[in-house]
Amino acid sequence: MKRRVRYLCLMLVVSSCLFLTERSLQAKAHVSGDVLSSSEIRKLVNGQTAEVAFVKTNENGLFYFSPNGAFNRLINNWLEEGRWKVNKRDRLCVSIAEGPWECRMLIRNMEDIGQYVAKKDGNHRHELTYVNFNNGNKILALEKSSSPPLVKLKKEEIVMLFSDKTVKSKTVRKGRVSLTYYRPDGTLEVFRNGNKLSGAWRVTDNNRMCLKIKNSKEKCRIIVKRGTSFSKYIVKKNGQHQQSINYLRFMPGKQF
Repeated sequence: MKRRVRYLCLMLVVSSCLFLTERSLQAKAHVSGDVLSSSEIRKLVNGQTAEVAFVKTNENGLFYFSPNGAFNRLINNWLEEGRWKVNKRDRLCVSIAEGPWECRMLIRNMEDIGQYVAKKDGNHRHELTYVNFNNGNKILALEKSSSPPLVKLKKEEIVMLFSDKTVKSKTVRKGRVSLTYYRPDGTLEVFRNGNKLSGAWRVTDNNRMCLKIKNSKEKCRIIVKRGTSFSKYIVKKNGQHQQSINYLRFMPGKQF
């Protein structure tokens, strides 16, 4: 009897292992094609401008992988700068504005090369497709031949632009005009509709300018440059950032 019970337990263990193995193989079978190695990835992207198509949003973009490790991407006329590398696990890694590294698999399937978010269960998520590659920085060429792209300012650039300046601004939604003096000590004064308000300002390490007027909640936004003009944008999780303020003039010192 004991021998029979042991035999049944052993069969259950074997059956479970076979079932799990089959499930694992099925999960991994969702992605077909050859995973590119580190050397293949470097050879593919180094010094190239890639035309990409995003799977979820159907947007198109350009990625430039500089030989010195710099990275640029242009999506919906938004230009962002960062770094790129290939790690030991055969992943293409990108960091935007000194943010965290995001590493992805590149998989060749027939003529297409897809970029995938690696999943532990093997059911990797298709993020984008590399449509075409062109030698050199084609993003720079576009900047010179068309309207300037939107560029997010970094922390040091924001501080230099606003500190000890009186800034004339206009809200996008209501057209309200204000004068704001940004003191170097992190305090500020706002002159609006004949009234003066006090508050504070700071710039975070992730390149957000934060304002707190009187007892209101602190709000943090990105500052964007296009050509010679500057604007403030609300950051949306879906990447479709919303413009909130246009900056009309920057004047040295306090001007009201």
